[in-house]
Amino acid sequence: TKRPHAAATTMAGRVCGGFSGDEDVTDDVKDLVAGFKREIEETLGETFTVFEPKTYQRQVVAGMNYKILIHVAKERPIEAKIYQPVAGKPPSLTSATWRS
Repeated sequence: TKRPHAAATTMAGRVCGGFSGDEDVTDDVKDLVAGFKREIEETLGETFTVFEPKTYQRQVVAGMNYKILIHVAKERPIEAKIYQPVAGKPPSLTSATWRS
Protein backbone atom coordinates (compact mmCIF):
# COMPACT_ATOMS: atom_id res chain seq x y z
CA THR A 1 0.00 0.00 0.00
CA LYS A 2 1.04 3.58 -0.61
CA ARG A 3 1.79 5.86 2.28
CA PRO A 4 0.41 9.41 2.27
CA HIS A 5 2.86 12.04 1.12
CA ALA A 6 4.73 13.60 4.07
CA ALA A 7 4.38 17.19 2.82
CA ALA A 8 1.72 19.46 4.27
CA THR A 9 -1.63 19.42 2.53
CA THR A 10 -3.51 22.51 1.48
CA MET A 11 -7.07 23.67 2.00
CA ALA A 12 -8.32 26.62 -0.04
CA GLY A 13 -4.76 27.70 -0.80
CA ARG A 14 -3.52 27.51 2.79
CA VAL A 15 -1.00 25.13 4.23
CA CYS A 16 -2.62 23.11 6.99
CA GLY A 17 -0.97 24.00 10.26
CA GLY A 18 0.77 27.01 8.74
CA PHE A 19 0.06 30.71 8.93
CA SER A 20 -2.59 32.26 6.69
CA GLY A 21 -1.68 34.78 4.04
CA ASP A 22 -1.50 38.48 4.90
CA GLU A 23 -4.84 39.98 5.89
CA ASP A 24 -5.83 43.59 6.58
CA VAL A 25 -5.85 44.34 10.29
CA THR A 26 -9.26 44.24 11.95
CA ASP A 27 -10.35 46.32 14.94
CA ASP A 28 -10.03 43.22 17.14
CA VAL A 29 -6.40 42.72 16.09
CA LYS A 30 -5.67 46.44 16.59
CA ASP A 31 -7.06 46.20 20.12
CA LEU A 32 -5.05 43.04 20.81
CA VAL A 33 -1.78 44.65 19.67
CA ALA A 34 -2.48 47.91 21.52
CA GLY A 35 -2.55 45.94 24.76
CA PHE A 36 1.05 44.86 24.13
CA LYS A 37 2.53 48.21 22.99
CA ARG A 38 4.41 48.83 26.24
CA GLU A 39 5.74 45.26 26.35
CA ILE A 40 6.87 45.50 22.71
CA GLU A 41 8.61 48.82 23.47
CA GLU A 42 10.36 47.24 26.47
CA THR A 43 11.40 44.21 24.41
CA LEU A 44 12.93 46.39 21.68
CA GLY A 45 14.26 49.10 24.01
CA GLU A 46 12.47 51.97 22.27
CA THR A 47 9.38 54.15 22.64
CA PHE A 48 7.17 54.57 19.58
CA THR A 49 5.03 57.63 18.84
CA VAL A 50 3.71 55.89 15.71
CA PHE A 51 2.41 52.35 16.33
CA GLU A 52 0.11 51.19 13.53
CA PRO A 53 -0.64 47.52 12.88
CA LYS A 54 -0.89 47.08 9.08
CA THR A 55 -1.32 43.39 8.25
CA TYR A 56 -1.53 40.13 10.13
CA GLN A 57 -1.47 36.38 9.67
CA ARG A 58 -3.26 33.73 11.74
CA GLN A 59 -2.39 30.18 12.69
CA VAL A 60 -4.92 27.91 14.37
CA VAL A 61 -3.32 25.91 17.18
CA ALA A 62 -4.74 25.13 20.61
CA GLY A 63 -5.90 28.71 20.43
CA MET A 64 -4.63 31.21 17.85
CA ASN A 65 -1.20 32.54 16.94
CA TYR A 66 -1.09 36.01 15.40
CA LYS A 67 1.86 37.41 13.45
CA ILE A 68 1.32 41.17 13.12
CA LEU A 69 3.28 43.66 11.03
CA ILE A 70 3.45 47.05 12.81
CA HIS A 71 4.53 50.34 11.24
CA VAL A 72 6.51 52.49 13.71
CA ALA A 73 7.86 55.37 11.54
CA LYS A 74 11.23 53.67 11.08
CA GLU A 75 12.76 52.15 7.97
CA ARG A 76 11.83 48.66 9.13
CA PRO A 77 8.54 47.54 10.64
CA ILE A 78 8.13 45.36 13.71
CA GLU A 79 6.83 41.82 13.58
CA ALA A 80 5.00 40.87 16.78
CA LYS A 81 3.77 37.38 17.54
CA ILE A 82 0.93 37.02 20.03
CA TYR A 83 -0.61 33.80 21.29
CA GLN A 84 -4.32 33.82 22.22
CA PRO A 85 -5.22 30.64 24.12
CA VAL A 86 -8.70 29.15 24.21
CA ALA A 87 -11.24 29.39 27.04
CA GLY A 88 -10.82 33.10 27.79
CA LYS A 89 -7.26 32.86 29.14
CA PRO A 90 -5.16 36.00 28.62
CA PRO A 91 -3.05 36.40 25.47
CA SER A 92 0.74 36.63 25.63
CA LEU A 93 3.45 38.26 23.53
CA THR A 94 5.58 35.47 22.07
CA SER A 95 8.13 37.71 20.30
CA ALA A 96 8.73 41.19 18.93
CA THR A 97 11.49 41.70 16.39
CA TRP A 98 12.53 44.15 13.72
CA ARG A 99 11.54 42.78 10.33
CA SER A 100 14.27 42.90 7.72
